[in-house]
Amino acid sequence: MAIQFSVGRQTLINALNELIAQGWIVSKQRVGYFVAEQLPVSHNYQLPPSSKTPTIDWHFNDRCEMLFSEPNKEYQYNFVAGTPDINSFPFTEFKRFFAQVMNYPLSSDFNYGNAAGQPQLLSSMADYLRRSRNITARPLLISNGSQDAIYMVSRLLLGVGDYVAVDQLGYQPAWSAFKESGASLVKIANDDQGLDPDILAKELANKRIRLIYLTPQYQYPTTVTLSKERRNKIYLLAVKYGVPILEDDYDHEYHYQSQPLPPMASEDPAELVIYIGTLSKILYPGVRIGFISAPLPVHQALLKLRQTMSHKNESMFQRALALWMLDGGFERHLSRSSQLYKKRLANTDNILRQIQQSNINDKINLEYHLPAGGLGLWLRIDVDCKLLTNIARSQGILIQDQSCFSDTKIMSSSYLRLGFARQSETCQQAGIEKLMLIASDL
Repeated sequence: MAIQFSVGRQTLINALNELIAQGWIVSKQRVGYFVAEQLPVSHNYQLPPSSKTPTIDWHFNDRCEMLFSEPNKEYQYNFVAGTPDINSFPFTEFKRFFAQVMNYPLSSDFNYGNAAGQPQLLSSMADYLRRSRNITARPLLISNGSQDAIYMVSRLLLGVGDYVAVDQLGYQPAWSAFKESGASLVKIANDDQGLDPDILAKELANKRIRLIYLTPQYQYPTTVTLSKERRNKIYLLAVKYGVPILEDDYDHEYHYQSQPLPPMASEDPAELVIYIGTLSKILYPGVRIGFISAPLPVHQALLKLRQTMSHKNESMFQRALALWMLDGGFERHLSRSSQLYKKRLANTDNILRQIQQSNINDKINLEYHLPAGGLGLWLRIDVDCKLLTNIARSQGILIQDQSCFSDTKIMSSSYLRLGFARQSETCQQAGIEKLMLIASDL
């Protein structure tokens, strides 16, 4: 046959093997090749003549909404708060530790390991939390960012018919995770001292609240610090009703006026606080490293859930990060970036004060307060900020208004959240001035 078709013998054998694999022929040893009795020709997938378009009635148990619609679009001015200056990260320095891990890998780097995280990173993180937050004697779990941590806690604690107490305005990805688990939200009013514990007490007495979600250090998005007195009241309410607190300390590292209040998890005699944080705001957003510090029973349950979801951590990157932390590079970078963002906050304050003293302020009536820390400011201006946000985006300015932090439809809003860490002082000046000129024309 090879001679007949003028091909090589091996080419012919490969073709015959392909026909066998597809089911067209069969091979009988020492006998020959034969046409298969059942050929792989089927009309089972042909739609009936009456069906014009392939359709299926999909049913999803997903309760989430699309939260980020423009992940890849670049803006000339980006004022989304919570994003660090990527250019300030010491990539060259960090590369040395990653190269060390790649040049001297451990066998554990290539195998299924501890679902809680790479052991060296767990040790380094535990030491860092002890020194920076006074959180001790609590097991840790490394998560794929803070959102992953929130999602796991939601799946573990919440179900259909449950309620989660949250601030009136808050972090939508967290709310989405609560809803996906079947829970409903109970909005608690807040003021310049944070969430109101008296309103929380009434809701706890009347609803099946299974979780209290707080961002006490710098409330998201208003940047208000929950007062010590209110923290104590909320904690005692949680003890009384047996409700755990999920403490999201997303911006703890950045404080500019004084030392921040210690986390609620640092003094938790009833062991009901689940503490989460992220390193994405210290390193860069693409680093999906978060952590959960929880009471032992919660930690053990989270480990089981993690093994179901993804039972292997990215060991090599975590080990490189651990070596960098042991060398002191992590905290040196944190110190430098804190000074940089403190300077940029002061620059933003100066720009806004100049606007308040200009003719523009007669039209917009700009008001704001300087936060004690974090990476964003909460501004109030007397224009439709939802409309302002849309117009600003069309002119190359990305910013979020009040409606971005609510799951109910807001026709118009008067507040903006202004991030100040990501851009240089020159870029801040040009972007804010352009934004306020657009506002003054509304």
